[in-house]
Order: sequence, then C-alpha cells, then structure tokens
Amino acid sequence: MTNEQLEYASVIVAGLPGATVRTTNSGVCVWADITFNGQVFVMQITPDDGVGLSKQDLSGETDLSGHEREFSNLAEAINYIKNLFA
Repeated sequence: MTNEQLEYASVIVAGLPGATVRTTNSGVCVWADITFNGQVFVMQITPDDGVGLSKQDLSGETDLSGHEREFSNLAEAINYIKNLFA
C-alpha cells in the first residue's frame, strides 16, 4: 500500500468507524472499496477533481453508468455515507 493509499484509508476508517477499506491506485486516482454497515461503496479519489462515490450493486450485474454522487473532497463523501445510516 502506498503512503497515499494508507492516508486515504486512515481518513476513511477514522470517519467511518468499523469500516473496512481496500485501496488501489490507477493513474492519478485512488480507488477505495469500502464496506460499512453491511453496504459496499466504491470511491474514486482524484486529488485535483474530487471524489466520486457509488453504492456497489451486489447482484453481480455490471454497471458502467458512472458514479452516483460527486463531492469536492473526501470529508464530504464520508459525511454523506455516515448520514445514510444516521
């Protein structure tokens, strides 16, 4: 895990206690697969462009329609996920 991946994963887990996070790099993006409260989210973190967030479809069907939500930073995305379970 790169320092950047570790930093993002640490911020996500701090904001979503109990979450499990797996990160991968792809060019300038860091992708994070997040499992929180029985739901799975996919987050694309791009430092200059913001954060894309999608709830993963566990039906097995491929969905290439893009992210469901966009945020200007990681904190906004984390707060959105937390509010889903408030």
